[in-house]
Amino acid sequence: MQHTDHETARNSRKPNPMRFTIGLFVAAAATLLFGVAAGGLRLDGNDRLPDPSRMALATVGRQSTDEVVAFWRDRVADEPETVEFHTNLANALLRLASEGGDRTHTLEAERVARSAIALAERSGTKNQSAIDNARLSLAAALANQHSFAEARRLGDEVLRDTRASLAATIVVADASIELGDYSRASALSNEIRSRASMAPSVLSRQARSAALNGDLDQSMELARLALIGAADLDLTTFEGAFYWFQLATYQFQTGRYDEAESSLRSAHTVESAHLGARELMGQVLIAQGRFDEAVAWYEPLVAEVGAADLHGHLADLYEHLDRHDDAAEQRELGLAVARGSGANDPAERRHLVGFLADADPMLAERLAAADLGERKDVHSYAWLAWTQLRNGKPQAALETLQPALRLGTNDAWLLYQAGDIYAANRQPERARELLAAALERSPQFDLVHAERARELLDSLA
Repeated sequence: MQHTDHETARNSRKPNPMRFTIGLFVAAAATLLFGVAAGGLRLDGNDRLPDPSRMALATVGRQSTDEVVAFWRDRVADEPETVEFHTNLANALLRLASEGGDRTHTLEAERVARSAIALAERSGTKNQSAIDNARLSLAAALANQHSFAEARRLGDEVLRDTRASLAATIVVADASIELGDYSRASALSNEIRSRASMAPSVLSRQARSAALNGDLDQSMELARLALIGAADLDLTTFEGAFYWFQLATYQFQTGRYDEAESSLRSAHTVESAHLGARELMGQVLIAQGRFDEAVAWYEPLVAEVGAADLHGHLADLYEHLDRHDDAAEQRELGLAVARGSGANDPAERRHLVGFLADADPMLAERLAAADLGERKDVHSYAWLAWTQLRNGKPQAALETLQPALRLGTNDAWLLYQAGDIYAANRQPERARELLAAALERSPQFDLVHAERARELLDSLA
């Protein structure tokens, strides 16, 4: 999962249609392929967080990802029939995509990985490892585009031929979580822990599982341990910054905004271009009530990235500061992106739904339904239910909501959405319980909707 500025800032009126939002696990499979699962955590009585400056200095002198991509391009050009060279190029492109958030690199990685598989099939190679690696590279590229069912199918193919493949087991487990197949994901996760329980990338995945199952305190502890272990690995700055970003994400979700800011400052020290950390910092500044600083943070980010949800965040900030004309302009820019290329990108849909729920609820519901059609995780159900509510369908929303609550996920946004839906269905006691839980978990989870949650809770009282 992380990130680079490989272009100068763009005019906010010309958003990049190929950008995908950096999320916590957008490149989980690719991260594994880059060797982050290797190694294990050895505390030796020292469980303090690492020095971010040392993490940054540890990478001085190593090749940049652009240089690695160029190297493998040359090797492929020189020996176009070598499967391994194609696979290595695909992996390098996936790393570049995860660093910069540029979807074009993911699309090229998919093409190159498919070429590697085709080469292996034509040559009749007996090198099972080469075939497996090409399949897993393709699975990673597809997962980055939210084609989780296809990614899982490829992982299963590898497990069919190479049952002991830890990489394939992790690919299938990751995809199963995204598809809402939590029983299979849990079984595979138990197997992974038995084989590599203290590897940082495994601890990172355990942190996510704990969050889905409602234990954010355990998520923070596991993310902290993953970060400590990652400091001893040979990572790029983007990979190192990811572990700070993950810890900050759970700190933000539990209302520990000052701690989240500290973690994000550390991520910035390791890699200032880490896009996920930069996006989250804006939300943290808002949660701390530092609105002018948040504007100063968001404006260059929005100009560079041009994503609909970021336009929406900046619009909310301008509105809060009574800059109504600026807010209206940002919303129009965001809607232009959301109604254009962004609406056709599966990896962007969920980010668009949050922005569109107020700005264009009918489009938001269509995108949420498409998201649920491809994956059945708890958040897919929650977002579709909430958009149904925004379109005047409270009973349908309540029915759709139920699978979203099946794990007891303790996420403020999900709890707020559920409370809103129960209130609309005249079940005030359950609504109060959910809204209170959301605000207790993260009192400033969103500039607009945290206040709406408080107002709704007061009205129910």
